[in-house]
Amino acid sequence: MGDVIPPLAPNGLAGIIEHYGDPKVSRDQDGNWTVDPAWERANCITVQHGLLPRGKLYVHQFVAQPLLRKLDRWAARIAAGDPYRLRTMGCFQPRAQRGSNGLLASTHSFAIAEDTNGDTNRLIMNIDPEDPRRRTCPLIIDGEVWRDIPDEWVADAEAEGWFWGGRFHNRFDPMHFQMATGY
Repeated sequence: MGDVIPPLAPNGLAGIIEHYGDPKVSRDQDGNWTVDPAWERANCITVQHGLLPRGKLYVHQFVAQPLLRKLDRWAARIAAGDPYRLRTMGCFQPRAQRGSNGLLASTHSFAIAEDTNGDTNRLIMNIDPEDPRRRTCPLIIDGEVWRDIPDEWVADAEAEGWFWGGRFHNRFDPMHFQMATGY
């Protein structure tokens, strides 16, 4: 895997749209988030991998190979005895970016972000980027697990070009990996 050059993730909303296309994220009259069906048909595919909890995941075609390489790395860790397990993973979900008050589309709306084991890698809003809790694994607050994804799994994802939500400045989102930066 060392000979694979990770893709360069686009930066900012303009870069994301330029690279992945514009899904024209909007809300319908019932308040449901939607994307342009023509964009979705042209760009989204289902990938399969034995490590995925449901065996498959619906993603933007441009993130399929980096996702599969990341899953291969994680599967190799498990095969070598790593006890951490992938229990849940979600990707495509048209919606607002958490913390944006419904103003910005989430990278999940582009099908370029995935959330891993959200029940034990939870979002913490307004955490100082220098807060040492960001580097703690597992992170337990008041007896509840807020982060348990191992640093090695994060490093594997980053080696394949994924940006980890644990590095966001205004929030700590350890479940989140996206193939974009600056947004």
